[in-house]
Amino acid sequence: MCSAEDLNITLVEELIAKIQSAAAEAAPRLSNRPRATDSDIHFWNPDVTALKLKKRPLRRVWMLSRNPRNMTNLNRVSKWLSELLADLRKEAFDGFDEQLEPGDPKNNLWRITKSIRRPLRRIPPVQRADGGWYRSETDRANAFSEHLQSVFTLFYRCSPEEEAGTERLLAEPARGLSTEYHL
Repeated sequence: MCSAEDLNITLVEELIAKIQSAAAEAAPRLSNRPRATDSDIHFWNPDVTALKLKKRPLRRVWMLSRNPRNMTNLNRVSKWLSELLADLRKEAFDGFDEQLEPGDPKNNLWRITKSIRRPLRRIPPVQRADGGWYRSETDRANAFSEHLQSVFTLFYRCSPEEEAGTERLLAEPARGLSTEYHL
């Protein structure tokens, strides 16, 4: 016979095994195929790293001085960096394109174009009156609705006395015109 302590240990081990198997079944299956993203292309490239390290201080100098020469230098390095990244992306796609075989159903052109990541549209936050930021979609929508309500108002509503005076003016004939042509 087993002692109570041995029985508790086996029950705990069985419980742990069941929890681990349930977690493994519930977790999403990740494919082993590497995914090409923009960050993978240039992450370990020393030329990109060097240009980034060159660009950051130039941006800081320009932000502090707002000197046109500093802006020119920053733009030049930014252009070099974007051209290098475009070349690396093209090389990566050309290398991937050369691996494709025409008869392979897994590598058809439609599937490949669907897998290319399209850039996400970034929606910037809206600044509140107190200096904070509206970041969520509902907060931004409420801020815009409040702004539009304050900017676009209804027609001017006049007082009852003004309205009665307007009605009286419209009812009497226009002065200087003959009666056949009055309004």
